[in-house]
This record gives sequence, C-alpha cells and structure tokens, in this order.
Amino acid sequence: MVYGSTGMVKYIVKKLKQESGYDDVKVIATGGLSEVVLGIDDEKVIDIVDRSLTLKGLKIIYDMN
Repeated sequence: MVYGSTGMVKYIVKKLKQESGYDDVKVIATGGLSEVVLGIDDEKVIDIVDRSLTLKGLKIIYDMN
C-alpha cells in the first residue's frame, strides 16, 4: 500500500506540473504519513514536509475570529 500510494503521488505531481507548465513549483506534503512517502521517494517530487500544516492554518483562522 505504501509503494502504491507513493507511486500515485509521484504520478499526480508529475502530471500536474506537466499540464500546468510550471515545472519549478514547490510541492508540500502534509499529514502523518507524508514522511513515509518522502522516505521512499527516490525522485524527490516532494520539496517540503510539514505534518501539521493543516492544524497551523486552522489555528490562524481561529485566532483571526
């Protein structure tokens, strides 16, 4: 399952970069298993890993209200 998920992530990122024309865009992985995908990723399609990015965003929204 881990290799399949990693393969899907790689394929989706490559296709989005290809179709958009933005080859130098930064890819950020979030969530608890993002480090697992990064550890298997030999082509390095993921640039930044932030496991708590979503929670940080929710905190900012909460503080604004």
